[in-house]
Amino acid sequence: MPVSHNTKGPFYSVFASISVASILAVALSGCGKPSASATLATTGDALTSGTWAKQTILASESSAMGITSTSKIERILLVTVTKQGDTLATSEQACDATSISSGGTSLVFPDAFKHMLPVRKASFKITTDAKGTMLEGTQAVEVLGAKLTDPVKAPLPTNADDAALFDQDGDGKPGVTVKISVSALFINISGQVYLTQRTLTQETGRLESADLIRGNVIWSTDQKIIGSDSTILGSVQPSIKALPDASMFTMRKISATDTCATILSRKDKLFDAVK
Repeated sequence: MPVSHNTKGPFYSVFASISVASILAVALSGCGKPSASATLATTGDALTSGTWAKQTILASESSAMGITSTSKIERILLVTVTKQGDTLATSEQACDATSISSGGTSLVFPDAFKHMLPVRKASFKITTDAKGTMLEGTQAVEVLGAKLTDPVKAPLPTNADDAALFDQDGDGKPGVTVKISVSALFINISGQVYLTQRTLTQETGRLESADLIRGNVIWSTDQKIIGSDSTILGSVQPSIKALPDASMFTMRKISATDTCATILSRKDKLFDAVK
């Protein structure tokens, strides 16, 4: 479901007092030009294979039953990065998925949903510009609750009798199950919703240091409600608009021994809080 890589993440400022002696030292060591070791941190050479932690935030605006709400879906992932020449390949295991919504709606992903999320494969082209190293991702597709002959172009199932439907989370319901509640004026509705969904994402980021990548996510989603334990929720097909300016990702290099559990235990130190 649409979520959260962003509203723009916070920028960090460093304040330091610099003595006259240190200024002279910089001037005498190359007229203030950055040394090779200083510039390495933001060049492609600093980007290496290894284990990384990743946060993606997909922001969207949804409309249904005359109610408009915004949401940010956050995923935390354990990522294996492989660098070959000017290409970066990633294999991304989902550790957690959460949603923050406004406008009187809430979205909850059950544990069965989180556990069935597929490993995501992505590829990035490493390029260099005047500001440093860029990573330009190829388009990635994720289909939930259906097995399609063409994941990008084939239509999603729209009814429970469609052979393409897939009980991916194994709960005995068609597609995948999420929990939704809506509260507005005199309306209070909650229930389980069974759906299929296709999400297309393309990430573009910048290497900010040897162990930090930040960037934006261009994305779109197609979603079909198959049914619900609520008659009202089961009859609604929401309109979802991606908000790319508020969608982002962050990657931090971590130890090869780190796991989803260790990433989640220090998530707030690794990533910006979602608001």
